[in-house]
Amino acid sequence: MADKVEYEKRWCKYDLTEEELRDAAETLAIKTQEIEEIESEKKAVATRYKERIESVQGEIRKAASLYKDRYEMRDIECVVERDYETGEIRYRRTDNHQVTARDKMTMGERQRKIDDMLPPKKQEDEKTDEEIRREQEIKQMMTSEKSSLN
Repeated sequence: MADKVEYEKRWCKYDLTEEELRDAAETLAIKTQEIEEIESEKKAVATRYKERIESVQGEIRKAASLYKDRYEMRDIECVVERDYETGEIRYRRTDNHQVTARDKMTMGERQRKIDDMLPPKKQEDEKTDEEIRREQEIKQMMTSEKSSLN
């Protein structure tokens, strides 16, 4: 009887066929592209998280500043009060009525317009003769005062 043939698997060098080499090259190209796409997605996600973190950190800084300083600057509606006697302009807040600033009037600001010195205008037919006469006197006084300054 013939001797029995025995087989055993061994780790050996194998020369790839042209088809196997093409398959490996195609896999290499596809997987290289895939890794670049994954890296790009990772960067985009990291950027979004970084922006979110920075946004929250900005809010934290603002809240900490408000808490520490106990105030913030805001635009508050103010009434402008011109005091021609003292030559001063005062800015009075409408929310708490405090004077928030004082400025000295310039020479131009100190020049009052005639209309500012007159009482509020009424309809012409509602004015009395006395009011009309008084307005004319004031206008004449202002005109002569202005002429004497020049």
